Amino acid sequence: MQMHFFVLTGLVLASVTAFAENTVPASTPVASSATSAKDWFVSRLKDRSAPFPDTRVLGAKETAAAQTALWADYKAAAIELGWDKEIAPASVCPVLPSMAELKTMAPDKRPKMPTFTASVMPCGNETMPYLLFSRGERPAKGFPLFFETHGGGGTDQKLANPHAWEVNTEDWKRQVGVCLFAFPEGMFFVPRMANDNKGRWWMKHNHIAFDKIIRRAILFRDIDPDRIYMMGISEGAYGTEAMTPFWADRFAGGCAMAGGAGGGERFYNLRNTAYRNDSGETDTMFDRINLAHQAHDYLDNLKKADPEGYDHMLVVQPGRGHGIDYAPGPKWISTKTRNTHTNKVCWFNFALDGERRSDFSWLSLARVPERDALIIAEAKRETNSITVTAQINPPGRKDEPSVYNTSTPPPVADRIPYEGNTLTLHLDDLLLDLDKPVTVVLNGKQVFSGVVKRDTANIADDIALHGDPGRVFPARLEIKL
Repeated sequence: MQMHFFVLTGLVLASVTAFAENTVPASTPVASSATSAKDWFVSRLKDRSAPFPDTRVLGAKETAAAQTALWADYKAAAIELGWDKEIAPASVCPVLPSMAELKTMAPDKRPKMPTFTASVMPCGNETMPYLLFSRGERPAKGFPLFFETHGGGGTDQKLANPHAWEVNTEDWKRQVGVCLFAFPEGMFFVPRMANDNKGRWWMKHNHIAFDKIIRRAILFRDIDPDRIYMMGISEGAYGTEAMTPFWADRFAGGCAMAGGAGGGERFYNLRNTAYRNDSGETDTMFDRINLAHQAHDYLDNLKKADPEGYDHMLVVQPGRGHGIDYAPGPKWISTKTRNTHTNKVCWFNFALDGERRSDFSWLSLARVPERDALIIAEAKRETNSITVTAQINPPGRKDEPSVYNTSTPPPVADRIPYEGNTLTLHLDDLLLDLDKPVTVVLNGKQVFSGVVKRDTANIADDIALHGDPGRVFPARLEIKL
């Protein structure tokens, strides 16, 4: 820890800045044939459904320009909706010098710790206080964004307000020093529990807040969408162990420090996402160290079966208990970059606090499955083909626990073919040559052979759905399961 480089005056949390959620006027019209792309995005971002007004088939050389233009329309729509005011303003986001710069300063010239002003993000029925700040120079592609979730957890105490439990408040404040003095340079999102009686980072109100932060930070805070990292300590580690596989296509990596929640089939999703645990050798409470070993034993087995995936590491710090060195894990994870065009996607669709996803990487489903499902898709450019296996738990089979396993459950051996849904393959010319026929094989049977067209409507819809430039695809192919 390099705390001597700053003149510390103690962390001061100034008044909380709150942002109200958007309300949708009942009279707002949906897009029509005369609607501009920007107006369509305004309507679409309010969850209004309408066909994109400017559907055009594109050639391979036209897609990049179309995406750039539509992204500009999307950003204009977000500003019209006030999204730029729903993230902490730059005026309350301290920008701190790099450690290298601080080392060159005379002690009396080093800056004092600035005042940190907490902002608030509405998330369903809850509100999440958070800090947003950066350290060091902006890289050419934008800042890496580090999520750093605190320990503590939840309490059954009757509180004066949802943020009144001092255990969480104090641990939240401590994360500022951890970010500044132990972590790599970048931008830091440091949230506080939204409700101390619901003190778990994997609960669905956190999904809402985290999604808002990612989308708005991409648009208005100059972050690199391919370098977003989920991290946490203690209770934050448990959240990281759940959220990283749940959102593996959104994160470049996850780093759980002083946690241990066991393994399971949710780790299929980490095929293309780096993952690390740092644990103390004697951290035996709640069987944490044993469960951390189980998690990485599970990942070891996945990697043996699929050597090109599953970049993972467990580091056990000798002689340490629950208190560990927080620097090594984030340093390792910060070197990892998200690959949005991996040729192979493993998607284990599991429920996290009752929520399932309808999309993952370049796959999506018309509706979320009613039971745990496993979909594996592999694109082969040399044959211009995609092979898909889609299976679902049989009726009556209990779903896998997603967090706080007391032991690592074995893989389900009796899944059945997944039927009665529609799987969409989102494609572009990095995955396949879209000027040539594409072949799709589903569960061993060829189900499609033909040309898949690029279209502006697909680009616009992906932008609206994800707000992520890495997950925008000009072509779609629907496959009946």
